[in-house]
Amino acid sequence: MISSHSASRMSLLNLAKRSFAAVRLSSELRCTYATRSFFVGNLAWATTEDQLSSHFQRKVRVHSVKLPKDSLNRGRGFGFIEVEEEDYQKAFSEFNETEFNGRLIHIKEANNEKPTY
Repeated sequence: MISSHSASRMSLLNLAKRSFAAVRLSSELRCTYATRSFFVGNLAWATTEDQLSSHFQRKVRVHSVKLPKDSLNRGRGFGFIEVEEEDYQKAFSEFNETEFNGRLIHIKEANNEKPTY
């Protein structure tokens, strides 16, 4: 007969195994998408990552947005957006030379070098 203490330990062990399997599966699924990044210039200093992400998500699948900050924690007027590979060209055609937050934004291919900001 299994004591209630042993049953609790076995239950916790099974839960941990299932959780680990779910995390591993989640990581594997995340890695199946090919993504590309591009540079977005001429942003208003007050632009937030959430605003920029929401703007682009209307037409393309956004994975991440990075807006470098200056020493006063203000935006530096540019950023980087990572989108799914198949949406990369669409992002250029839909958003390059368009108005966002009162400014005409410019999109360029991001170089593969690590940015220094």
